[in-house]
Amino acid sequence: MASIWQLPIIYVLENNQYAVTTSAKEAVGGDITARGLSYGIETKVVDGNDVIEVYKTACSVLERVRRGEGPCLLVCNTYRIQGHLVGEWALNWRYRSQEEVDSWKKRCPIDRLRGLLEGELGVPAAELNRIDGEVEQLVAAAVEFAENSPYPAESEAETDVLV
Repeated sequence: MASIWQLPIIYVLENNQYAVTTSAKEAVGGDITARGLSYGIETKVVDGNDVIEVYKTACSVLERVRRGEGPCLLVCNTYRIQGHLVGEWALNWRYRSQEEVDSWKKRCPIDRLRGLLEGELGVPAAELNRIDGEVEQLVAAAVEFAENSPYPAESEAETDVLV
């Protein structure tokens, strides 16, 4: 429908290479990017671990959609470093090798962006450390707020549910 009606929608597919414990290579027939193309939806593929590439591509896609040129699928190829659940290695769910995980850790999007900011753009490490500290405080405050918030009333269970 989005393609037929040329709706201004951006679909973002975070391709982290796995569905729980099954590799996408074993579970997806054909090229995943063909899904959007088969519906006439403009499709862009980016290195999801390159913050700048994702940003630039997302901006161009947003401009396209705002011009009324229809929907777009943005495929961000990345990797889920952590297991799908806590303790899966202890359960001996060894569906991927440590070497594979380690190779993707080297492509950490945060580390790559920090390297760019420090190396090519000359942002002082002290400034980035200050920002890291602020972010950690914000996250800690949000976690504390969530953990200390009361559960919603049972009457809220059907709020904003459309039938």
